[in-house]
Amino acid sequence: MNGLRKILSVVLLTIVISTITYAQDIGSKSAKVAIIYNPDKSIHVETIDSLKAVLIQQGISSEAIVTINNQDRSQATKQLSAENIDYSVAIGVVSTEMLIKAGVQHPAISVLVPKQTFRKVLQRNTNSQTNISVIPLGQSAERRARLSRLILGKRGKLGIAAGEYSINTATEIKKESERLAIDVTLEKISGEGKHLDELERLVRDTDIFMALYDPAVLNRHNAKLLLYMAYKMNKPVIGYSKGFTRAGAVASIYSTPSQIGKQAGVWLSQTILNGSSEAVGYANEFSVSINKKVQRVLRLERLDEEEVVTIIRRQEGSE
Repeated sequence: MNGLRKILSVVLLTIVISTITYAQDIGSKSAKVAIIYNPDKSIHVETIDSLKAVLIQQGISSEAIVTINNQDRSQATKQLSAENIDYSVAIGVVSTEMLIKAGVQHPAISVLVPKQTFRKVLQRNTNSQTNISVIPLGQSAERRARLSRLILGKRGKLGIAAGEYSINTATEIKKESERLAIDVTLEKISGEGKHLDELERLVRDTDIFMALYDPAVLNRHNAKLLLYMAYKMNKPVIGYSKGFTRAGAVASIYSTPSQIGKQAGVWLSQTILNGSSEAVGYANEFSVSINKKVQRVLRLERLDEEEVVTIIRRQEGSE
């Protein structure tokens, strides 16, 4: 018994020493980090708080972290281009475009921007030489497909409606869903409008509907109508935000601003330590929200939010 205690003590001491050494290694590197954001947006503030916590924990002095208000564009551009800035974080679309337009040469990362929007920003600024990575809003096609499988159970057909903005995402989800033996109907939507006829037909002809972020397909004019229509047909809807779940979706999968900020902090810490940046993707951490009332009314299996996250994580780790 004493021998086991000694071994555990040595292991614990090794972990503590490694953590301290890692923080000292990062802290010993002179690094100035600029974070550009909108202080009036609570999700930006939440992201920054989480990001800062990781950096400070890893040995970066709070004095080395500079926050830049994106509402004063000319001043923000000057601050971003300052010679003493070594790394930058852009929070949101406006900040990301400003950072790219500034043409900074140091490593940078964009967060709280959908993948499709990030691509469009890059396309609008093809002359920029900015070295920028991204942790996009949203979730991988694999995670969304796995959530669909858990909600559907063993059998059923998944319906997805996609416009030009979301068609690539929808195609990826269709591929991953079919890999999990889920039958998928993908409806391509053209132009803007309410599209209620197409959406009603898709909801009626499938067993579960997956909502994607695409203003041309789902917007303030038809999102509530879609949820009401699906509810009346006893068809569950999977959303992409906690707000969507509150509005009537049976479940949604997403990463919170805090989780994304933490991922950005980890990326920055590793970049500072290694001296080079690596490509990133969706945040490692994610959340699931479940509307228990809808779950009960539609007589679906009673799944707990944390239970679903644990199941999806376990499935990811087994592959």
